[in-house]
Amino acid sequence: MAAERDIPKIREDGLQLEEHRTFQERFWKVERIAWVIYGLIVVASLVGLTGSGGMLAAASQQQGESQIDYPRVSRWQTSDMITLRLAPGGAERRITFSDSFFEQFQLEAVQPQATDVIGQGGKQTLVIKAEDKQPILVQLHLRPIHPGIADYAIAIDNAAPSALTTIILP
Repeated sequence: MAAERDIPKIREDGLQLEEHRTFQERFWKVERIAWVIYGLIVVASLVGLTGSGGMLAAASQQQGESQIDYPRVSRWQTSDMITLRLAPGGAERRITFSDSFFEQFQLEAVQPQATDVIGQGGKQTLVIKAEDKQPILVQLHLRPIHPGIADYAIAIDNAAPSALTTIILP
């Protein structure tokens, strides 16, 4: 009697198979949902939502006649860059960072090199010498210290600081 229960039933098409159709249909449904999720991850990567390239990975903000290009999405412990396009000004240019900038990022290099660094009132200022009345391009090579949302501010010369946000992915 026990052996009769172990024998699969004969289907209408004549095959003698044991199948769990409801389980198989649920499995196919889960599989299709996974395909959609993986497809969305690939699309997000292509447009830059995972950092390191793509049209949404970087952002720009105007500050007077100057421009700040910064990463909107960055990767933890991976080098990144902030580019400052400074409008023509005096022979000495000042770039001021909020302290929260240095809590989130390690500044690896500055091109051109700063001639002086001034720390005052919860802010740090880089002083860069430039030719009088010439625009200047400043590149800040940095590395995020830990994952999360980095809110910080950068001010060029005496302008009001620009509030910037970078998402740092693990």
